[in-house]
Amino acid sequence: MRNVLFGALEKIPVTVMQGIASLLAKQGVTLLDGPNPKTDTKGTVWAPTIPEGASPEEQVKFLTNVAHEAAHMAGRSSISEAQAVCGKKKLPFQMINAVDDVRIEKLQEQEYQGLKKYYEQDYTIFQQEQAQKIAAAPKSYFEKLHAAMRYMIIKTRCDLLGIALTAKLHPDTQKLYDEVFADLEDDIKAQTTHEESIKLGMKIYGRVKDAVKKEQEEQQKKKQAQQQKQQSQGEGEGDPQESDGSDSEDSESDDEKKSKDKKKSKGKKDADKDELTPEQKEQAQKDAQGILDDLESEADGLTTLQDDVGADIKSKSEACDGPYMVAPDVKDYIDTVTPNPYTGTTFRDQGIQILGSAGHHMTSLFVTNHEDEDFLYRPEGDLDMQALVEDYLDVSTDVFMEQIEGAQDWAAVSFLLDQSSSMRSRYKIGIATSILSAMVYYLDKVGIPSEVIGYNLPVLSGSQSGKWRDRPIRLNIFKTFDEPYAGAVMNRLCPQCDGGTPDLDALKFIVPRLWARPEKRKVLMVLCDGKPEIGNRNLQYKLERDEVAYIKAVKRAGIKVFGFGIHADLSKYYGADFVYVDTNTLGSAIVQKMKQVLNSVA
Repeated sequence: MRNVLFGALEKIPVTVMQGIASLLAKQGVTLLDGPNPKTDTKGTVWAPTIPEGASPEEQVKFLTNVAHEAAHMAGRSSISEAQAVCGKKKLPFQMINAVDDVRIEKLQEQEYQGLKKYYEQDYTIFQQEQAQKIAAAPKSYFEKLHAAMRYMIIKTRCDLLGIALTAKLHPDTQKLYDEVFADLEDDIKAQTTHEESIKLGMKIYGRVKDAVKKEQEEQQKKKQAQQQKQQSQGEGEGDPQESDGSDSEDSESDDEKKSKDKKKSKGKKDADKDELTPEQKEQAQKDAQGILDDLESEADGLTTLQDDVGADIKSKSEACDGPYMVAPDVKDYIDTVTPNPYTGTTFRDQGIQILGSAGHHMTSLFVTNHEDEDFLYRPEGDLDMQALVEDYLDVSTDVFMEQIEGAQDWAAVSFLLDQSSSMRSRYKIGIATSILSAMVYYLDKVGIPSEVIGYNLPVLSGSQSGKWRDRPIRLNIFKTFDEPYAGAVMNRLCPQCDGGTPDLDALKFIVPRLWARPEKRKVLMVLCDGKPEIGNRNLQYKLERDEVAYIKAVKRAGIKVFGFGIHADLSKYYGADFVYVDTNTLGSAIVQKMKQVLNSVA
């Protein structure tokens, strides 16, 4: 422990070294090296060793990370108590953990006065890191909630530390924050026990659920009002009839009657605007649950420092050293999907409808780029009679024409589809399947070979080993390069999902198949709704680290790799070729990237 702690802190003032050493020694805390700051709240803290020549910011981050994890024990945080309240839901657990982080750091600063100035520096740095994210215009209600909750923790912590709040919310997000979270700031600052943190975290979770439900009901009401407006505009009014003076009294009575009827009708419509039909209420509930599912999958973004507590990392040798590997006795499930005769054309047609005219434009672009060209005034070739007549006084022989075939610079395209269980929410799997079916249909029409493969880690087969993957993954072959997209092949592509997300294993399966193609342009498009997931936390670290390196190597080899994150930020893995999408923008984003490839110089 001494080597890890003091070797990393040798550039930090002696008084601070003594303070952190005293803090750990008093509590009997063991400090081990690991990829991320973690604690089991039972006497062990993991933290990465600070590199040689670390910047002052990195030194401060190391110090505050170690101190923060130790504070969970001093503040008597209990993972088991929080989990007992939350069950299997990650979102309320993370909300409890987020507000509890504020509590334990506040208590720790009261006991160790010298730590406060380092927490001040840490939160100043943290604000700078988060400023752009929380100030950006939210693309969805999910992003707006995410930014507002993150801001709530930053603001209360800055208030307690007495430092300037430099992070600013987008006006739309600020409005949501003022309505839902602002009045909770004093409660977060005042909490002193873990029990209070649990109650407060669950209170925030309830606020989030209510806010999401309200938002989706408002969206349904707007749709209803728009539909009623369109209907009323479509109803024509009768032509006014001429009448003489003797009928004026009767006409006036009729007008009054019509006016009353209109008022009654308008009053009824206004009343209807406030009431949703059972179908609309059901749709609002589904949409609200979709947003909560997305928040659940991104719950680790709500904490103030690193990931959720409770890591089971045992040592650096197991968690950090060595590559991501597969046990030699593991045999993956690699199957050609059984055709479903009732779904093929349905999903293809749905996809064509989603893509609209963009799909036709994409294929016409490819065909245009490869049309034959006629070259006139050539010394040989087919006789050009017009040139011969025009040049009858010219003794040269440039009266021939030659037709040159368009450059057959074809592309090969592979699609990798995430089939993990999280793809069920908001019917992401169905929409993604429909779009892929249409894409392959269009590519097949212009002779561009394509392959579609789905992947997941069966739900009961999460890896138990930190050394290597000891459970099989599933690879579903929907279409190979050599198969035309029709008949039984088309009927294979249907929605199915289960389990985890072993991205790297799927990439290592599909890339060699794409690399073996003779086409000069090679394109890989990955559709996924979350980060890689393998089961064991130690193996997870290796998986994420090696996936980043593998994608970089594939790009260097000349394969164009696009990562489409469906309600998920995957920029860590795909870099500049990552595209954030939702179910409404996925189709247009894929077409846009495909057009870029087909319209570029190989």
